[in-house]
Amino acid sequence: MAFHDLHRHLGEEAAAEIPDVTRNLIDEASAYVLFSLTLLDVFGEGDLARRRDEAASRGPEGDLDLLGQARQELEVSPYSARQLIGSIRTAWRLADGPAAGLPPTVPPARSPDCPRHPRPATRELRPSGGRGGRGDRPRG
Repeated sequence: MAFHDLHRHLGEEAAAEIPDVTRNLIDEASAYVLFSLTLLDVFGEGDLARRRDEAASRGPEGDLDLLGQARQELEVSPYSARQLIGSIRTAWRLADGPAAGLPPTVPPARSPDCPRHPRPATRELRPSGGRGGRGDRPRG
């Protein structure tokens, strides 16, 4: 989604049939996903200090403060934000497209016995109209 291209995915004819409102929503969602991916790529790897210095040495686009500006730009336009995010990704030497040949992976469902993240307890629901409901108050 971060690197979407409607014409490539759907073909010219099908892409032309998508309403402008829908295309704008897809473009906006895609820009937010690209921004989120960029945050994960920057902060999700180790040795941030070294990588930050390397990115900064490549130009002003490597400054971490520019990520905040990119987030603000998303409020204005997904198109200008995408350009800014692209320049940040270049300075940080991050991929400018999806990894070729890798299928998307879906993590397996977690087991119910995780000691760190227990599942919330489920409550038993009483059928409506039974004892203890609001309509069963004694009158008096």
